[in-house]
Amino acid sequence: MEGIKTIFESKTMWGAAVALLSVVLGWLGFDLWTGFTEETLGHVYALTGALGALFAVYGRVIATKKIDH
Repeated sequence: MEGIKTIFESKTMWGAAVALLSVVLGWLGFDLWTGFTEETLGHVYALTGALGALFAVYGRVIATKKIDH
């Protein structure tokens, strides 16, 4: 890997953040989309978490720079 980037430029970190946020919001019972049933919200949070995780994996696979603080 050549070069460095900030944590905010990392697709891996953004994907992981989306996945984690989705899980936490689901556990806490947040109803961000009014009118959805509890079951539908569970599916929305699961799908969002899965997409975040896939984006994190994608970001890791295509990464060409290291993260520096």
